[in-house]
Amino acid sequence: MEFQSIFTIENRANLWAVCYPEDCSAKEKIDIFSKKFKLWANTEYIQNYLKDNEKKILDPFWEGISPDEALDQIMDERLHFENELNSIENNVPGYEDITLKDIFKPLHTNIYSLNWNKEQHRKGKPNFSKPMIRLYAIELSDGTIVITGGAIKLTKKMIGDEFDIEMKNLERVQIYLEQEGINSKEGLFY
Repeated sequence: MEFQSIFTIENRANLWAVCYPEDCSAKEKIDIFSKKFKLWANTEYIQNYLKDNEKKILDPFWEGISPDEALDQIMDERLHFENELNSIENNVPGYEDITLKDIFKPLHTNIYSLNWNKEQHRKGKPNFSKPMIRLYAIELSDGTIVITGGAIKLTKKMIGDEFDIEMKNLERVQIYLEQEGINSKEGLFY
């Protein structure tokens, strides 16, 4: 497993993404952030995803949003979210007082002491009313955020196969980081 800084050089980067071995070849290293954002930019993929999950979009939670409106929202969220994260990471004017911790909140709000190892799990979402896209990450001891995956949220509460995969990836990366003794950004590139 490798890690890639997303928007800036490694020694300045506070936002990283996992490069899973199954997504990389000898010629190309693909990080999960780039993979997800490329997928969410693919109109055909999103249309098929919404068609396959049509019952979820019809849920009253979405207040009658059409599949075309959902497609537009996902596309808008993707652009906004990527720009916001890039702006925060690079201290673009207007974003100096916003941190990644403002975006990546604890995955679960009611963590009990018995689940202390999950306190590092984070979820990030764009600043939209009822956002549909999510990023999942682990926060290291120095505040560095490592993105482990992402999903499209079509239900009020994230459950099911896609969410289960994302939770397994969170656990997989957390175990790897613990085994390798990585607890800060320096460990990601050394």
